Amino acid sequence: MRKIMQQVNASAREIMVGILQSLVALGKAFKELIEDRNQKRGELIVNWRELDAEMGHGVREAMAVSYTRLSRLVQLIQVLVKP
Repeated sequence: MRKIMQQVNASAREIMVGILQSLVALGKAFKELIEDRNQKRGELIVNWRELDAEMGHGVREAMAVSYTRLSRLVQLIQVLVKP
């Protein structure tokens, strides 16, 4: 039973590490987009004004909130994944 539980835990840890890596990559993409939005002329997205108008509020603010939540989730998962 102990050996099976160790295998299950090892598999779960591998899955969590993979999720963590994906979330970190997503966070980096959010950060790049936020930095792009802060520039006068966007290089990654050129129609920021249209996106702002379509959403009815600032896209940058929405991305910043999402980035903060994502960062907190990554920190939580890091605590869980530590050996």
